[in-house]
Amino acid sequence: MCVRPTRSHPIALAGLPLLVAILALASGPAFAHDHQMVGPYEVSVGWTTEPPVVDEINGLYLLIELVVDAQNDTTTPVEGAHLDLSATLIQGTASRVFALQPVSGSPGEYTFSVIPTKPAAYSVRLTGSINGTAVNLTAEIEEPAARDGVGFPDASPSSPELQAQLELSEAAARTLSARVTALEAGGGSSPALAARVTAVEAENADLRAGAATASLFGIVGVISGIAGAGVGAMAMRRKSP
Repeated sequence: MCVRPTRSHPIALAGLPLLVAILALASGPAFAHDHQMVGPYEVSVGWTTEPPVVDEINGLYLLIELVVDAQNDTTTPVEGAHLDLSATLIQGTASRVFALQPVSGSPGEYTFSVIPTKPAAYSVRLTGSINGTAVNLTAEIEEPAARDGVGFPDASPSSPELQAQLELSEAAARTLSARVTALEAGGGSSPALAARVTAVEAENADLRAGAATASLFGIVGVISGIAGAGVGAMAMRRKSP
């Protein structure tokens, strides 16, 4: 049996001075768990890691306890409940059933691993039974935070962002390459254009470094080749008598 000392009772706090009551409430951890009663059982649902963050590994926190003495908040954990329960994670119109697993060393706790991919509202639906008591409940859980709101240092650009940058750089490289070709054909040269081509090559080198983690080497190679060809042509032009 276990007695949880962290739950606050409004009746008990009413007899304390207001300041002491506020401090007592403020000092406790603010876990965003949904607590629901199913017959004699208390079911607590939330994330294993809080606050949850988008694209970070997380999981379900599920605690099932038999309430032995409600007045004294005394409970005992319920083991083996995963055998008769089904858990469905829901986000918007998407849903997926996950297999519950007991947490080793923590009787009454169950989990499944998941990576939340959207900063949006999630819920968990539990169906089945607990020792013969029917279960059909839906619990709202904390909305995952976007990584750019909690990450440090700033994360590298995402693949779509890199793709957009590379497309712009590719277009600029094509334009400059065409200008170099026109100048070569006309027997002229342009130091300003040569400097711009060099700048585009440097920009593509930066994009290559960022794209390493986004598997965009092929695209970057093409762009760098175009810009490099332009720089090479200008260099040959400057060396020619």
